Amino acid sequence: MSSRSSVQILGGIYFRSEGGSVEVAATDMELAVRATLDAEVAGEGAVVVPGRVLLDIVRVLPPGEVAFSQVAGESTLSILCGSASYKVHLYDASDFPELPSPEGAELFDI
Repeated sequence: MSSRSSVQILGGIYFRSEGGSVEVAATDMELAVRATLDAEVAGEGAVVVPGRVLLDIVRVLPPGEVAFSQVAGESTLSILCGSASYKVHLYDASDFPELPSPEGAELFDI
């Protein structure tokens, strides 16, 4: 995610839930990172969370399972972990740039 861009959406992290997985992506328009994670998914949808805010929250979460939830039509995300509870305002996922497909991208093993 970009911390210096004048384009606000590039400072966000894209989450898309579908089936039993969540796709997570970030880009600064020069470099893109994308991962698919197995997850317990109750519904499908996409959101973009401000990256700096999410990072600050994740740093202070207690150990344990983390639950993300969003009510359709609302622009906030709830983050729950143990006794910790946060609400974060979201960016519009339709504003996030389309990333290149893995077939056309240079891939690295980490």
